[in-house]
Amino acid sequence: MLAVIRAGLADISVSRSARDVGEIADTDFTVARLVHRPNGDLANALGNTANRLASLVHRKCSGRIDEQHAEPPPHLVSPDDAVTSAIAEFRLRDAAHLIVDATRTLNADLAATEPWRLATDPARRLELQQALTTQVAAVRAITADVASRP
Repeated sequence: MLAVIRAGLADISVSRSARDVGEIADTDFTVARLVHRPNGDLANALGNTANRLASLVHRKCSGRIDEQHAEPPPHLVSPDDAVTSAIAEFRLRDAAHLIVDATRTLNADLAATEPWRLATDPARRLELQQALTTQVAAVRAITADVASRP
């Protein structure tokens, strides 16, 4: 999972920098800005969420969840067609926003389900497994969407 996430983060780092680039006007370029955007936005959004889930699975489920039939619910993944269309139309800022918004939705779901609390109640073990399985599947879908971009 971490290899997919790392590949995905590296792949769109330049696209994430598009938020600072004007669509019509010239933009001042600095290396610091180029490095800051991907690190700030992606690491804080997708990277931290993925790390949080990996840590929860490791600590609360002995590093294993049943992903055999895991499908993320549609509201937890980036809209693939919308991202593809935005990139095809050179609207990189919009494409990046769609991916980050999907990650924020996933992070909100993580906060709402509170798997760290589910883990304290042995009677809710199945609920914990289901929540983490769905959320890990969502991270994989988002990173696969990101990694598949040209």
